[in-house]
Amino acid sequence: MSEEVLGAKKKIEAWKKVLFLSLVAFLGSGYFLVDNLFILANFNKTTAKVVKSETIRLPGSGSTRTYYLTVRFTNSKGDKVTKKTSYGSSMFNYSSGDEVAIYYRPGKAHDFYVGSFMTMWAAPLTGLALAFFVLWGARVLKDS
Repeated sequence: MSEEVLGAKKKIEAWKKVLFLSLVAFLGSGYFLVDNLFILANFNKTTAKVVKSETIRLPGSGSTRTYYLTVRFTNSKGDKVTKKTSYGSSMFNYSSGDEVAIYYRPGKAHDFYVGSFMTMWAAPLTGLALAFFVLWGARVLKDS
């Protein structure tokens, strides 16, 4: 095979990898985007007060800390609900007494999500940005 044919095959293989990575980033961000839009459309929004913030350092995570919040809020029926988040996040760096926006499922107030901009939109926006920059970077490399 000539060097020209080998070079063309390498470019095709590289483009397959670039397109695959972009597709994965795009689909991953799409999942989080659809999930967030579902929450915004179907859950009730209210303000909760942070009762407790637990910090956990997971093994092998270096200096990264994961925060679990216990919040108190009043649902649409007037019931007071106090519950710990079922998931932790490094973005939950709140102190007791802080107020946070939450979205809870109507009729099931114990099913809720902390709804700050970063917790809801960081993953979809990062995935879309990654997909864009991978494709843009590949095109720039192709043209050079």
